[in-house]
Parts: sequence; structure tokens; C-alpha cells
Amino acid sequence: MVFFMRKRVIWILAVCLLLAGCGGKTDMIGVTVVEKEPAVNDPCPVVEILASPDGVYTAEARTCRTYAEVFIRHNASGAEWQFALPDGGPIPEYTFLPETWGEWLEANTLLLTVGQGGDAGEQHTYRCSLELDGEALTAASVLEQTGEMLDAGYDFTRDGTADGLERMTLLDPDTGEPLWHELWVRNGAGERVWSYTMAAGGPSWDTTLFAVEVNGQDCLLELVTAMGQGNCSYFYEIFTLSETGERQSGELGEVQFDVNFGSPIHESFDCAAIADFLWRVKELTAGADSILMDIDAVDGLRCCVPASVFTHGYHCGEFVALDSREAMEAALEQRAAESELVEVLPGTYDFDHDGQMETLELVGNGGESMEAGSFWVLRLKNAAGELIWSDCAATSHAGENNLFACHIDGQDYLLRYNPWMGQGYATLHYTLFSLDQDGGEVELRENSAAFDNNFNSQYHEEIDVEAVAAFLEEVHGYLDESAVLLATDGGRFASGGSGADFEEDIFRGTEVYQGDSILEGLRSWEQTGQ
Repeated sequence: MVFFMRKRVIWILAVCLLLAGCGGKTDMIGVTVVEKEPAVNDPCPVVEILASPDGVYTAEARTCRTYAEVFIRHNASGAEWQFALPDGGPIPEYTFLPETWGEWLEANTLLLTVGQGGDAGEQHTYRCSLELDGEALTAASVLEQTGEMLDAGYDFTRDGTADGLERMTLLDPDTGEPLWHELWVRNGAGERVWSYTMAAGGPSWDTTLFAVEVNGQDCLLELVTAMGQGNCSYFYEIFTLSETGERQSGELGEVQFDVNFGSPIHESFDCAAIADFLWRVKELTAGADSILMDIDAVDGLRCCVPASVFTHGYHCGEFVALDSREAMEAALEQRAAESELVEVLPGTYDFDHDGQMETLELVGNGGESMEAGSFWVLRLKNAAGELIWSDCAATSHAGENNLFACHIDGQDYLLRYNPWMGQGYATLHYTLFSLDQDGGEVELRENSAAFDNNFNSQYHEEIDVEAVAAFLEEVHGYLDESAVLLATDGGRFASGGSGADFEEDIFRGTEVYQGDSILEGLRSWEQTGQ
């Protein structure tokens, strides 16, 4: 009987537990069974711990039934940062980590992969750069990274096995467009030992990385052909890598020059040195196996493509196509001769008042004719042929300048006259000067005037007609007794003739110089404008 009662109690308890587990509120033989409160989830287990190379940081991946999290801890301070996507959100629910989810690229940079790929969900990789700010650990940046393995088969590390090559691209979190690209090299053991970075545009168009064979061994060739403001810097280096990724330099080549012909800043165009560099580059790239990485202005990023598609950079293509180094040098000399015209101006002067006559040269960049240029330099050479002074002018508004030779009281002087107009505001300024023995300017007289001709504007200020007229009378008194050396006022080139024919572009075609006096002409011009 006792056994039977015990068995009945056990059966009733089992039924109650079963009902409680099914949820809901159930009455059974007058007994109320209440739904059991769910148990609090246990903390997510640590799937794996990855320590940074120097042990400063630890990354922990934690996985629960419906979500995954990654925490990065600064070991010394205990500060912790929870990984967030570039938009600030967490890893999406039901998105889990792959078996190999993290790799430390640098001491403070973690490469994290989210998603298991295939049917288990799309896979994304993020590069997290960490920053300890006081006691808080934050991410300086979280950028999505895409990439692919490249089939190359080179042994740049010379360990007897083929290196692995990978192309990586970092994306702008706002636009999704590439920020920069990287080429990774892994040694035979699969360790990432070296990387090469190129920005997605701009300067990277000047850089190309080749695979070449030198003395039967695989080598890297880096070629840079950069130009800015007419200054060119060309460089190449052949190198290999150690098993741990140290760059081991071999042959180096470099040449610098500028193509600012006709400019006072023009310094060097050594045709022989440029030809030597270009011919050696042609030899090296002709024997290159492939372009490992470059960014072409037309085709964009190129990785592991035939070297035959390579076209040389600034001021190179037409010369590299020639079939000998001597032909290159001759073509470069012709380019220099065609790019800079030099004309000796008539007359001799003594601007430094030392009793010795000086000669003026006009240098232009027009190629076929002086008038065809856009930039000119006026050079003054002493009796020994040494350059002692120069000034320049251009047809661009900012580069306009006007230079005249004046003969006053039996001595030679230079006159620089600049009438400037911008947004209706005019400034007229001249300087009359001689030179010292070192070519420094010695001012004799200078003057200026200013006004605006925004006649119908609320900001127009009354013109002091008498003051402007007095200035013009003064400067044109000098101009009437001068010769035009170089003038580009109004974007019009002029050299030679009398300064008496010079008219400021501000007043050209107006009544200013048509009356009996400049004062009357200015008053008429002002009334017409109003």
C-alpha cells in the first residue's frame, strides 16, 4: 500500500512538472499550477582569446544562442571596448563568427571577420584600430575590408616556397568607395610578413609595383614617377624580402628635374641624366613578369596583370618608346630647346649705374614663338654675362606684370607698374628703381591710388577723381619716356615699342585718355558709369 501511494505521488508530480513546462496556467484536481519563470541566461562562454603581439590587448569572442559579441580589453588598465560596426551598430542577431575570426595586424589593430559565409550568412571583415584615451578604450576607426587571393607563385622571401599574395581594399564607411588598397605578402609558413599601400587615387597613379626576375631570382621593382607644380621626381628600387618581411634593397635609381621652362623657378633639365634613368627603367620593365599592383587613371586598380599594359608616367611615354638611350637624350634636348625661347632685347642699359652696360633677355615658354607663350621672364645680365636681376609676368590675371626701361636725368631706371582690378575695386601702384651691385632693387620713387567702379552698388564709395588723375599724370609722365620691356596687363603680351602707347586695361576703350586732360577724361568716365 505504501509503495502504491508513493508511486501515485510521483506520477502526480511528474504531470504537474510537465504541465508547468508547457506554459500557461492550469487547474488540476483543485491544484493551481503556475508557469515557471525562465532562468537567467548564463554569461556567454568565451569562444577564443587572441592576445595582441605585444600582449597589451586581448580580444575575446563570446557566443550565445542568438548572437555573438567581441570584446577587446586593454590588459594593464582593464579598459574594455565592445566591437561595433562602422555605423555604430552591434553584430546583427543570428550572425556568428567563423572558426578563424580574428588576426592582429599590428600591436593595436585587429582584423575581425563576422559571418560564417555561405548558407550560414554573408561574411564581412573589419579592421579595428584601437586607441586608449585616458581610462577609456575606443576605436580610432572601424573600416570594412575586402580582398582576394592572387595566383602568382613568386618567392620574394626566398624561403624555397611560393609566397601568398593577397589584395586588400579598405572602404569609406559613408560612401562604400575605396579609401586605399594594400598588397599583402605571406611567406611559405602563411605568416603575413609585408604589405604595400596605395591610396585609391591621386598620388598612387604615379606608383607601380612590378615582379621582375634578376639573376634567376624573384624580385620586386617599385617605380615612382611623380610631378607637382612642374617639378618631377622619378625613382625606382629593386628589392627582395627576408623571411620575416624586412625590405632588402638592391639597385636604386633616381632623377629630378623640372619642366617650368621660361620660369624664374626653372632649375634643372639634365637631358643625359633623364635619358640614363628612362633607358634603365625601360630595360627593367621590358623584362618584368607582371604588374603586381598599380592604379591607372583609366582602368583603376590593377593587380597581377601583364607588364605589357604599363604606360610610363609624366613626360616619359614618347621618350621610352625610342629604341636607344642616345635617341632618348637627343629627343629630350629637342624638347628643352622647343620649350624655352630666348630673345635678346635691343638696346643696352646701365641700371646699376656702374658705368658698365647690361643686356636684357626675354625668355618665354611658347615653343614656336614668343607670343604663343603664357609665362615670360625678363633677365638682366652684366657685362660678364652673369645674371644679376630678373622678374616675370604671365597672362593669367594673378601673374600680370608690366616692366619698362626709363631714362631720367641721364640715368637708366626700371619702372614696374601694376594696375590691378578685382570685383570692381582697383589699385594702381608703380615703383621706379635702379639696382645695386648685387642686383638688389633701389627705390627712387613709388606711388599708388585706389578706387572702385561699382557705380550702381550700395557699397560704391565716392571716387577721389583729383587724386586718381594726379597719380595717372605722374606714372604716364614716366611711361611717355620709356620703352616696353615686358607687359601682360589685361592678359595681353607685349614687348617693344614706346611706353607712351600703354593704356591700363581698366580704362581701355573709355573716355579717360580722349579729352584734353586725364582729369576731364576721368570725370567723364565717372559720369558715364553713374
